[in-house]
Amino acid sequence: MSDLHSSFDIRQRVAGTLRLGGAIAFWVQLVLVIASVIILLFALADPSFNINLGLLFRLIPTVGAVGMLGYSVYWSWHYISLSKQLRSLEPRQLPSRAEVAQSLELGMTMNIVGLVLTLIAFQTIVTALLIKTLTIPGGIAVTKPGLLIDSLDIFVIQACLFLIIAGVFGIAIAFWLLKSLHHPQ
Repeated sequence: MSDLHSSFDIRQRVAGTLRLGGAIAFWVQLVLVIASVIILLFALADPSFNINLGLLFRLIPTVGAVGMLGYSVYWSWHYISLSKQLRSLEPRQLPSRAEVAQSLELGMTMNIVGLVLTLIAFQTIVTALLIKTLTIPGGIAVTKPGLLIDSLDIFVIQACLFLIIAGVFGIAIAFWLLKSLHHPQ
């Protein structure tokens, strides 16, 4: 089928898949992004937090990743709106296959950008922790607790991993929805 206007059954199948994929992506990404934001806020609010996320080159990719993946959560909700439009009986409201594909590709692009920013942030945080471990003199008692890696440092890594999982999940859902759009049977 070249267009979604021609067959009611195909349109309903695509609409159902869009609704399911959009709902799954929305809730999974929402939970992961909220968990990451809470962890990062705790880390930034803790005066003893010693990765020094306040440095500009570490903070910008992290905030950018959270922003892009937050927008991806919104865009997953947009997939559900597209499914409602496809279920419409009014031909004027029906989006074309190209419009639906363009929307899915935009969602995939947002997830890829968010994933790249998260990987940059993740690498800067891991590098900062590596530098901390390499600067501790061996065999000497550490008198400055800020030189040690503590549990909050690991939580920040966990927050970045949540963001990576959210980005990969969003990309996978968009690929699945694109496949089901082009091969609805």
